[in-house]
Amino acid sequence: GDPRGEFVRIQVEAARLHPFDSRRQELDARAEQLRREHEMRWLGGLADFVSRWEFERGLIRLELQTRQLRARGLPAVMQLPEYAWVIALKLTNLDKASVAGFAVKGLVFPPLLSIPNVVAADVRSITACQALVGVTHLELCEGEIGAGGVSTLVRSKNLANLRHLDLRKNHVDKKAIQSL
Repeated sequence: GDPRGEFVRIQVEAARLHPFDSRRQELDARAEQLRREHEMRWLGGLADFVSRWEFERGLIRLELQTRQLRARGLPAVMQLPEYAWVIALKLTNLDKASVAGFAVKGLVFPPLLSIPNVVAADVRSITACQALVGVTHLELCEGEIGAGGVSTLVRSKNLANLRHLDLRKNHVDKKAIQSL
């Protein structure tokens, strides 16, 4: 059979069971075996760019450090066939060049996007990115976005499909929170 299909089915079935259910333990063991045997093939070209990954219900959660993208850029990663399996993306170590990269055409963000340590000056550039339209969960934790950044988030047309916004450990005042 198809190992990827079996892996997805097993992880989905296991997620529905209680963690201490003996059937879940069997499913997790089989999923782990499949992962070990096939994960590098499933990651394909993504493996050259990622600092961390995990599989959730057969889909991939990636963490990319922006310095790992310098040579080819984020659009090149997003054009890899394996990127179609990505459900969540965390971009770490954002710098000015990386923020400017949000204006590049060809970006396709998964439904869950996490960008820690964002500062207020970068929020406008990030929210101007049309690729955010498909993002339903946005995490901008441990940053310095401030009231101005919150205001920019609220006004962004590119975040119209957003259902969850996580601003933990940011310095925002009550007035900014109320604007949400």
